[in-house]
Amino acid sequence: MTMLIAIFFATTFIANAQTNVYVTSPTGTFLYHDAPSGGNVVDITFAGEYKLIFDAAITEIPENIFWENLNIVEVDAPNVLSIGDGAFNYCSSLISVNFPATTTIGCAAFGGCGALTSVNFPLLETMGDEAFYYCNSLISVNFPATTTIGVAAFRNCGTLIPLFFCV
Repeated sequence: MTMLIAIFFATTFIANAQTNVYVTSPTGTFLYHDAPSGGNVVDITFAGEYKLIFDAAITEIPENIFWENLNIVEVDAPNVLSIGDGAFNYCSSLISVNFPATTTIGCAAFGGCGALTSVNFPLLETMGDEAFYYCNSLISVNFPATTTIGVAAFRNCGTLIPLFFCV
Protein backbone atom coordinates (compact mmCIF):
# COMPACT_ATOMS: atom_id res chain seq x y z
CA MET A 1 0.00 0.00 0.00
CA THR A 2 1.33 3.42 -0.97
CA MET A 3 1.09 6.21 1.59
CA LEU A 4 0.12 9.64 0.26
CA ILE A 5 2.16 12.50 1.68
CA ALA A 6 1.13 15.98 0.67
CA ILE A 7 3.74 18.62 1.39
CA PHE A 8 2.05 21.88 2.32
CA PHE A 9 3.68 25.06 3.53
CA ALA A 10 3.74 28.68 2.51
CA THR A 11 7.39 29.07 1.58
CA THR A 12 9.47 27.55 -1.18
CA PHE A 13 11.25 24.28 -0.62
CA ILE A 14 14.67 25.91 -0.27
CA ALA A 15 17.05 26.39 2.62
CA ASN A 16 19.97 28.75 2.85
CA ALA A 17 23.27 28.00 4.58
CA GLN A 18 22.06 29.29 7.95
CA THR A 19 18.74 27.47 8.21
CA ASN A 20 17.30 24.02 8.55
CA VAL A 21 14.05 23.02 6.88
CA TYR A 22 11.49 20.76 8.47
CA VAL A 23 8.96 19.37 6.03
CA THR A 24 5.86 18.29 7.89
CA SER A 25 2.70 16.40 7.18
CA PRO A 26 -0.43 15.88 9.31
CA THR A 27 1.12 12.74 10.77
CA GLY A 28 4.45 14.25 11.77
CA THR A 29 7.86 15.25 10.49
CA PHE A 30 8.62 13.84 7.06
CA LEU A 31 12.28 14.68 6.90
CA TYR A 32 14.88 16.98 8.32
CA HIS A 33 16.99 18.90 5.85
CA ASP A 34 20.28 19.94 7.35
CA ALA A 35 21.40 22.88 5.20
CA PRO A 36 24.64 23.64 7.12
CA SER A 37 25.93 20.10 6.48
CA GLY A 38 25.60 20.54 2.74
CA GLY A 39 21.93 19.82 2.24
CA ASN A 40 21.79 16.15 3.15
CA VAL A 41 18.63 14.43 4.27
CA VAL A 42 19.59 13.16 7.69
CA ASP A 43 16.42 11.58 9.03
CA ILE A 44 13.47 9.82 7.44
CA THR A 45 10.60 9.15 9.82
CA PHE A 46 8.06 7.41 7.55
CA ALA A 47 8.38 3.82 6.46
CA GLY A 48 6.79 2.15 3.45
CA GLU A 49 6.17 3.47 -0.04
CA TYR A 50 4.71 6.92 -0.57
CA LYS A 51 3.68 9.42 -3.20
CA LEU A 52 4.83 13.02 -2.85
CA ILE A 53 2.45 15.79 -3.88
CA PHE A 54 3.96 19.25 -3.60
CA ASP A 55 1.88 22.26 -2.66
CA ALA A 56 1.47 24.96 -5.32
CA ALA A 57 3.69 27.34 -3.29
CA ILE A 58 6.74 25.12 -3.80
CA THR A 59 8.63 26.27 -6.90
CA GLU A 60 12.11 24.81 -6.38
CA ILE A 61 13.52 21.50 -5.21
CA PRO A 62 17.09 21.86 -3.91
CA GLU A 63 20.02 19.64 -4.79
CA ASN A 64 20.36 16.24 -3.10
CA ILE A 65 17.19 16.68 -0.99
CA PHE A 66 15.79 13.17 -1.63
CA TRP A 67 19.13 11.48 -2.48
CA GLU A 68 18.85 7.69 -2.06
CA ASN A 69 15.32 7.82 -0.62
CA LEU A 70 14.11 4.27 -1.12
CA ASN A 71 10.45 4.91 -0.24
CA ILE A 72 9.27 7.42 -2.85
CA VAL A 73 7.33 5.73 -5.68
CA GLU A 74 5.61 8.71 -7.30
CA VAL A 75 6.07 12.49 -7.41
CA ASP A 76 3.59 15.14 -8.52
CA ALA A 77 4.84 18.73 -8.38
CA PRO A 78 2.50 21.06 -10.28
CA ASN A 79 4.38 24.37 -9.80
CA VAL A 80 8.01 23.35 -9.39
CA LEU A 81 10.08 25.35 -11.88
CA SER A 82 13.53 23.89 -11.20
CA ILE A 83 15.01 20.70 -9.79
CA GLY A 84 18.51 20.82 -8.32
CA ASP A 85 21.45 18.53 -9.04
CA GLY A 86 20.95 15.05 -7.63
CA ALA A 87 17.56 15.92 -6.09
CA PHE A 88 16.12 12.41 -6.63
CA ASN A 89 19.40 10.61 -7.42
CA TYR A 90 19.27 6.89 -6.62
CA CYS A 91 15.62 6.89 -5.53
CA SER A 92 15.47 3.28 -6.59
CA SER A 93 11.72 2.78 -5.94
CA LEU A 94 10.63 5.85 -7.91
CA ILE A 95 8.31 4.78 -10.75
CA SER A 96 6.59 7.90 -12.06
CA VAL A 97 7.16 11.68 -11.97
CA ASN A 98 4.96 14.55 -13.13
CA PHE A 99 6.44 18.06 -13.28
CA PRO A 100 4.13 20.05 -15.59
CA ALA A 101 5.74 23.47 -14.91
CA THR A 102 9.42 22.54 -14.60
CA THR A 103 11.79 24.25 -17.05
CA THR A 104 15.18 23.13 -15.66
CA ILE A 105 16.52 19.81 -14.37
CA GLY A 106 19.97 19.76 -12.76
CA CYS A 107 22.77 17.26 -13.31
CA ALA A 108 21.95 13.70 -12.24
CA ALA A 109 18.60 14.88 -10.83
CA PHE A 110 17.05 11.45 -11.49
CA GLY A 111 20.22 9.44 -12.08
CA GLY A 112 20.17 5.87 -10.84
CA CYS A 113 16.37 5.69 -10.53
CA GLY A 114 16.29 2.17 -11.92
CA ALA A 115 12.53 1.63 -11.44
CA LEU A 116 11.52 4.91 -13.13
CA THR A 117 9.24 4.10 -16.08
CA SER A 118 7.35 7.32 -16.80
CA VAL A 119 8.37 11.00 -16.76
CA ASN A 120 6.32 14.06 -17.74
CA PHE A 121 8.03 17.43 -18.25
CA PRO A 122 5.95 19.27 -20.90
CA LEU A 123 7.67 22.66 -20.34
CA LEU A 124 11.22 21.43 -19.75
CA GLU A 125 13.79 23.53 -21.61
CA THR A 126 17.14 22.49 -20.09
CA MET A 127 18.22 19.05 -18.92
CA GLY A 128 21.54 18.73 -17.06
CA ASP A 129 24.31 16.21 -17.65
CA GLU A 130 23.38 12.63 -16.72
CA ALA A 131 19.88 13.79 -15.70
CA PHE A 132 18.41 10.30 -16.23
CA TYR A 133 21.50 8.09 -16.37
CA TYR A 134 20.91 4.45 -15.35
CA CYS A 135 17.12 4.83 -15.53
CA ASN A 136 17.10 1.46 -17.21
CA SER A 137 13.30 0.93 -16.90
CA LEU A 138 12.35 4.22 -18.56
CA ILE A 139 9.79 3.63 -21.32
CA SER A 140 7.59 6.76 -21.41
CA VAL A 141 9.00 10.28 -21.63
CA ASN A 142 7.43 13.65 -22.44
CA PHE A 143 9.84 16.54 -23.16
CA PRO A 144 8.22 18.46 -26.06
CA ALA A 145 9.80 21.86 -25.20
CA THR A 146 13.36 20.70 -24.46
CA THR A 147 16.07 22.63 -26.30
CA THR A 148 19.19 21.71 -24.30
CA ILE A 149 20.13 18.17 -23.30
CA GLY A 150 23.24 17.63 -21.19
CA VAL A 151 26.01 15.13 -21.84
CA ALA A 152 25.02 11.50 -21.23
CA ALA A 153 21.54 12.56 -20.08
CA PHE A 154 20.15 9.11 -20.95
CA ARG A 155 23.27 6.97 -20.54
CA ASN A 156 22.42 3.31 -19.88
CA CYS A 157 18.69 3.75 -20.45
CA GLY A 158 18.49 0.67 -22.65
CA THR A 159 14.69 0.40 -22.63
CA LEU A 160 14.20 3.92 -24.00
CA ILE A 161 14.03 3.18 -27.73
CA PRO A 162 13.29 5.17 -29.83
CA LEU A 163 13.77 8.63 -28.34
CA PHE A 164 12.23 11.63 -30.11
CA PHE A 165 12.47 15.31 -29.29
CA CYS A 166 10.74 18.15 -31.09
CA VAL A 167 13.31 20.82 -31.91
